[in-house]
Amino acid sequence: LVRYKEWYGCVKDSPNTGLRLDSATVARKVLEREERWRENDTLFDRIADPAIFKQDDGPSIAEKMAEEGVVFRKGDNKRLTGWDECRNRLIGVEGQPMFYVQEHCEQFIRTVPILSRDENDWDDVDTDQEDHIADEWRYVCMSRTGDGTSLFDRKDKKSLSELDHDDMTDIHGGEGSE
Repeated sequence: LVRYKEWYGCVKDSPNTGLRLDSATVARKVLEREERWRENDTLFDRIADPAIFKQDDGPSIAEKMAEEGVVFRKGDNKRLTGWDECRNRLIGVEGQPMFYVQEHCEQFIRTVPILSRDENDWDDVDTDQEDHIADEWRYVCMSRTGDGTSLFDRKDKKSLSELDHDDMTDIHGGEGSE
């Protein structure tokens, strides 16, 4: 997983203060950036906080943004499992990290490394901090590509000992290696 572009809608020199843009404007700005950042046949997988799908009175924020052409998948916002997945991405496999941040992702670099733990639950972060980018990172780390269903989620799932090579290839994606 590589974080190579970011757009953090905050007021310059005023941390944790949003731009107060309506959802249609945000959607248009997302599309503008995606068009600028598009390379070859790049596809953008958009994952959002499940809160934007909430319908209180009229269309949800997600519906309004979809009308503008920006469609999101609902992120998994389980906090403790999510932070564990983020830590696992940083630790990596056999000493190789599974998450990289490019140096021009200034807001991630400014906010995420200094997050402190929640006093009452050390497996969580203190939510009184500027944790918006950290939450977004957590949703991405918790997401699954494709239709969001793995072989582990199937009703007829097999135990790990019953999986064969083809099953494992499907779970981990792509072709198996020799």
